[in-house]
Amino acid sequence: MTGEFNSSRFCKHSAVSSQQSAVSGQRSAYFIQKHRLRYAQAARTVGWHRLRRCDLTHKLIANS
Repeated sequence: MTGEFNSSRFCKHSAVSSQQSAVSGQRSAYFIQKHRLRYAQAARTVGWHRLRRCDLTHKLIANS
């Protein structure tokens, strides 16, 4: 009887843990989806500033 109780308890626990991991997976996907535009915009801004700085350096070298 004790063995049956432990096995059923283990099955319930594993089902709960898998549900929690599924929920946390959805949260992380939601977080990525929510903030993807912010990260993409920041990456474009950084890339644009680097490009402008690089172009400015090349122009200064060319003018010298």
